[in-house]
Amino acid sequence: MTRCDSGEWLPMEEAIDRLLVQSPSPPSTEVVALTDALGRVMAEDVFSPRDLPRWDNSTTTGYALRALDVPEQGGYLHVVERLAAVDGKDGSLQAGHAVPIVTGAPLPQGADSVVPQARCRVYGPRIWCPPLRRGEQVRKRGGTLQRGQRVVSAGMRLRALAIGLLAAAGIPRVKVYRRV
Repeated sequence: MTRCDSGEWLPMEEAIDRLLVQSPSPPSTEVVALTDALGRVMAEDVFSPRDLPRWDNSTTTGYALRALDVPEQGGYLHVVERLAAVDGKDGSLQAGHAVPIVTGAPLPQGADSVVPQARCRVYGPRIWCPPLRRGEQVRKRGGTLQRGQRVVSAGMRLRALAIGLLAAAGIPRVKVYRRV
């Protein structure tokens, strides 16, 4: 039982019904383009439809290579300008070779690491490469967001970072609450 304004006692269910009638209804929603979503409040959770990044890629400009090809004290590798499927080969990086790569570029097949250009010495068609660990200077596929992972939650106010993640995930529009 709950006491109402007149001082009489009401059953709990009736008191709740009276309160609900007096409460404002939840705001309605609308779908807006990301370009219009800054500062808006999300009306639903949004999940990534793909991995971000979409492939393993380089975090620096340098040389993509296989870490096991570099001795513990550093060593020489042959530089190939590009990898192409020729004469039945698959276009993957061969043992003892490195290929130039720029920041953000996908790692060539067979490569597992990148050595920054500034850490190498170039000797014609070869480079001297310092010791490195496998996976060094590599941003792994799905390292930022994995397919199916929540990007934003319902009730979240959208800021620039969240909008950037939504855009990178390929989500052009979002469902938000209408402004009051």
